[in-house]
Amino acid sequence: MPQNLVSVGVHLVWATKRRRPWLSLNLRGDLHTFMAGTAKNKRCRLIVIGGFDDHVHLYVAISPETTVRSLVTAIKANSTRWLKQRDPALQQFRWQRGFGAFGVDSRDDANLRRYIDSQEQVHKNRDHTQEMERLARAYAVDLADFTWD
Repeated sequence: MPQNLVSVGVHLVWATKRRRPWLSLNLRGDLHTFMAGTAKNKRCRLIVIGGFDDHVHLYVAISPETTVRSLVTAIKANSTRWLKQRDPALQQFRWQRGFGAFGVDSRDDANLRRYIDSQEQVHKNRDHTQEMERLARAYAVDLADFTWD
């Protein structure tokens, strides 16, 4: 085969440092657009993005040339720089060090899209920590050594 044929969907999640509510509703749209551009520059396709005031969810089709870590690192670094340049009130903004990355079965595509699109509704009933615990159970991830920084 002369080229790569890859279909790898990943659900990425990470929060602001100490889950501070930096990401106001009117900031999120532009932030999400910026993050989509960073993913595209890494040759990945952002399928859907959403989040709440203290975290983001990205459903991404990963390029065969890109690792999950390098994609997350680029999006975090570039978005941090962008946020700080955009608003002097965001000079103390930080993302948490870690992230969640979960493989997506193509049969779950529609459910994941709906879930990410409904983050405002989801967070009427649960905080980010409860959400990560639920995601860990759903994706069969052991949280024993995970820290919530």
